[in-house]
Amino acid sequence: MRDEWNFLEMQHFAVKIVCRKDSGETNTGSGTIVVDNGHFYVLTAGHCICYQNKGKYLLFNPKEISIVQYSESVEKVHRVLDIVKSDTGESDYAVLEIEKIEDGFDYAKKVKRAKMIVPNDTFQFVGYTKVASKGRLFSVSKVGDHCLHLSNLQIDGQVCSGEELSRGCSGAGIFLYRHSRYYMLGYLTDIRDNSAAYSDFLWKDEENFNEILSDDSRDDITVDLIQKWDEYDELEIEQVQIDKFREENSEWMDNLRRKCAVLYPNEVDSKIKIFIDDYIRGEGSFQCIKDSNPTFDDDLQKLMNREIYRRTKMMPTVYESSTSARQDFLDLADYLTKRVKAKFPEDREELDLSSSYVDYQLASRLLNCSLKFKKS
Repeated sequence: MRDEWNFLEMQHFAVKIVCRKDSGETNTGSGTIVVDNGHFYVLTAGHCICYQNKGKYLLFNPKEISIVQYSESVEKVHRVLDIVKSDTGESDYAVLEIEKIEDGFDYAKKVKRAKMIVPNDTFQFVGYTKVASKGRLFSVSKVGDHCLHLSNLQIDGQVCSGEELSRGCSGAGIFLYRHSRYYMLGYLTDIRDNSAAYSDFLWKDEENFNEILSDDSRDDITVDLIQKWDEYDELEIEQVQIDKFREENSEWMDNLRRKCAVLYPNEVDSKIKIFIDDYIRGEGSFQCIKDSNPTFDDDLQKLMNREIYRRTKMMPTVYESSTSARQDFLDLADYLTKRVKAKFPEDREELDLSSSYVDYQLASRLLNCSLKFKKS
């Protein structure tokens, strides 16, 4: 199950760009609002804020450019304070600074740039076209190095030409929604051919904006969770780390030994090592989320606390046999894994993040004694 896309929420930051000169020249495009060090910017393709004169691209000035937002079904127009950067060459990108927006949406936390590291997923963008002037959510999948195929819609054969239909999509951010956050992986620049027979878009990497924007607007760490977990999954937890952990957490070790004596009376020492290993590995893997996406970490903690309480309130705290205690513990792990799976769309057959996260959380609770297992 994938995280749900929210078109109305996306309309806060996926905006329409309208350019108009008194002399009659016009242009439209799409863009993405991001916050960098407290400043609000719109990221788009460079040609979206230009008009052509005798084969040359000429810039509209800031007063001739409007940023139109359709959040909450209300049209809001924002002023462009400055054209920070415009490049109509190979990179084809532009950065516009706009006035600060205070509408209750947390732009700084909810929208981040990130590298395109998930090639086989479905991505989304909001485009403002001739037939969808207030925006439409499109799904695309990667079919080439810098080519995206439009899913479930054929551009060619619509009520207007493919070029007209897709023109307003230029500059639109390409998004992946993960971990309660929208990740801008790139932006659209053109259609593959003027007839739009292939229903394909060309795109550029968001890294083109690195020259202007700082790492404050990035979050590669959380999107890179797969690689991060791979790294820790293969890491050999050395005995010296375990010994140091035992020495620095003597009270926790006493708690864990008591629990293992109930759950695994014939394997206490080996199980202690496994639980410590799960905890150390989990702390290393998930520190990146705690640091870079505390909102998602908080969501996970609330989910775990709620589901553990819901399940354990029906379980005894004192057991007559280790067999029944162990079975309840294993059932709890299965139950939690099923509940947390929706939070990890990265899960795949060879790397089950949901199970690894639950192992980490259960080890933590055995150590700090918030899970009760006693023997009569």
